[in-house]
Amino acid sequence: MARRSLRVADVVEVLEHWAAGRPLRAIAESLGLDRHTVRKYVTPARESGFGPGAGPPPEGWAAFVARVCPELGRARKNGAAWDELASRHDEIAERLKVNRPSTVWVSRCAATIHRPATRPRSIMDGSASGPIRRPAKR
Repeated sequence: MARRSLRVADVVEVLEHWAAGRPLRAIAESLGLDRHTVRKYVTPARESGFGPGAGPPPEGWAAFVARVCPELGRARKNGAAWDELASRHDEIAERLKVNRPSTVWVSRCAATIHRPATRPRSIMDGSASGPIRRPAKR
């Protein structure tokens, strides 16, 4: 199964199914999760005294999940690339206002768009009368 990020709403859904009395394996299958992931989020609720038939916590499952699993509510930084983007936030915002694409993008697109179209020559149809030349890269 592929790794994916869960949101608070996803964990709340797991806990609602569990509080309704569904087995962990059935919850995992119906929500497309691994049963160990389901167990990971059910364990804090079980340790806090909640369970099937006991009902949700007084503050609700969403507040419970936010309190017990605070990492679900935070955006995760993705290393050096995230820091680089954050340092260039003002520059990116200014470029988007002007709607000016970067010069690298313009030069790459111009090279591919304005390249003359050539018909591939083939030995089979007799149109190749000499060495096959490829268009020059610009």
